[in-house]
Amino acid sequence: MNILAIDPGTTESAYVIFNPEENKILGLGLLDNVLFTHKLMGLRKQRDLVMVLERIKSYGGMVGDSIFTTCAWSGIFVNTFGVDRVWLMGRREVLSRLDITGGSTDRQVRERVIAVLGNIKGMKKDVWQAAGLALAFASNSGKFMGWDYLYDRAEGTGSELDFGYVLKPKEKNVKVRSWEGKI
Repeated sequence: MNILAIDPGTTESAYVIFNPEENKILGLGLLDNVLFTHKLMGLRKQRDLVMVLERIKSYGGMVGDSIFTTCAWSGIFVNTFGVDRVWLMGRREVLSRLDITGGSTDRQVRERVIAVLGNIKGMKKDVWQAAGLALAFASNSGKFMGWDYLYDRAEGTGSELDFGYVLKPKEKNVKVRSWEGKI
């Protein structure tokens, strides 16, 4: 099972497609959010792909319009890809999984990614953060610990994540709607 990790942004978002079995980046980029949404329409057809999105959290600080715009884009990405294959992981959980302590910076995440995967051609800006998110998600040996499986809100339940199949909704009569159209 491959991992699509996304670091969402207000106008553009970074993504990495990571194969944890081969410890290899299969794709990466920093795209305008509208273009990225169209890319997700194609990626959602790949049933061997799950999506992990950096969860936006307020740690007590004030937030402005850009944060709410990023939240809206995160929702669009989830809806476009398919809510049944999406997990959310907060920044603190990412740092913990990458074994980064203290006041973290983007530079520390970049250094950890380089230590694990090497210096990858094409990596820039927030793509490093998306790669860190992919590594953090893959590093957990298939156990949920602090992640939110978006579909059933199973936060911290210890449920198994089997990379051999796509998880299905627990309830049989749940309807998931997907929007296809122009933005």
